[in-house]
Amino acid sequence: MKEGVQHAVLTLRQRGLSTPEICQQLSLDSDSVIEILLQGPVVPKPVTVTSLKRPVGRPQKLKERDLLASITEAIVGRRKEPDYLWTFPDLLQVVRRTLQIDISQDTLRRYLTSLGFTFDHQLKQVVGSLVSPDEIAAFPKGAMLYVVSHQLHQLGEDVSSRQTATLIIGVTAFNRIAVMARPQSRLSPGMLAAYLRGLLALHPDRNIAVILSGQGVYRSVMSDRALLQEQRLKLYLAKKGRAGAFPMSSLKNN
Repeated sequence: MKEGVQHAVLTLRQRGLSTPEICQQLSLDSDSVIEILLQGPVVPKPVTVTSLKRPVGRPQKLKERDLLASITEAIVGRRKEPDYLWTFPDLLQVVRRTLQIDISQDTLRRYLTSLGFTFDHQLKQVVGSLVSPDEIAAFPKGAMLYVVSHQLHQLGEDVSSRQTATLIIGVTAFNRIAVMARPQSRLSPGMLAAYLRGLLALHPDRNIAVILSGQGVYRSVMSDRALLQEQRLKLYLAKKGRAGAFPMSSLKNN
């Protein structure tokens, strides 16, 4: 990739632009942008992250069980752009800068894998069973396939003043990740819709297929006409425990 493109990507990141915004401004796909960000030294710090509190004293020791809560707290600490979609380079930056830990890409990937940030693990959680390659092949060809779930995290050490945050996790069939966090005690339809629109922005030239749980707030997408009218987005609701055919129901037909 040309040096000028690499410089442009890193410059935009230094100005605080998110990965989707860089993709849109430079007409690049997310894979190319992420590759450039990971090839650089340390991923440049967006100017809008300066509001995050930096720990004082010696660097912290990364504890695997606390990793997601620490990342979620750092994301929630942003005062602007609450719908920012964080990709792997962003999470690497959070751990390195906010937690003051000099961690390698491979080590962070290993941690995230152990915490379930893989397509197979996410899919088993959402669908409730293993899915064969033939069933995966039934999705629209050429589409970027995500499986999406969420977690709740308690932030802060003081029990009396702890804040609950919701973390949405999306993983592709190739284990690319995209997450969003908000300081709220449950997953809301608005947050879910914002996340799905973020995926469209992250992949401006691709069709997106998304597997969601068929339970609770995830069913809210069935009544979101704006989402269902997105030509590049195809949504599936899982039907847990159903044997035989792939347990998904498409919300619309292309």
